Amino acid sequence: MNLALLILRVSLGLLLAGHGIQKLSEHLGGHGIAAEAADLEAHGLRGGKPAAALSGLTQLAAGMSIATGLLPPLAAPPQSG
Repeated sequence: MNLALLILRVSLGLLLAGHGIQKLSEHLGGHGIAAEAADLEAHGLRGGKPAAALSGLTQLAAGMSIATGLLPPLAAPPQSG
């Protein structure tokens, strides 16, 4: 059971981090920060490039934190009994 949870956590974390990399650069099939900024502005959000950079960095950091096991202890409820 622990191995399955480890595989799930690492897989989901790396998927999230990969999506952040796509927003920040043209690696992994992404279109880069300029395209992400244009997409955000097309949806009516202000801030273009700063918002795109913050979005990409947040996804990258959260994905890597989940993959390495940093965030799950914070989200897990305490066990009693």
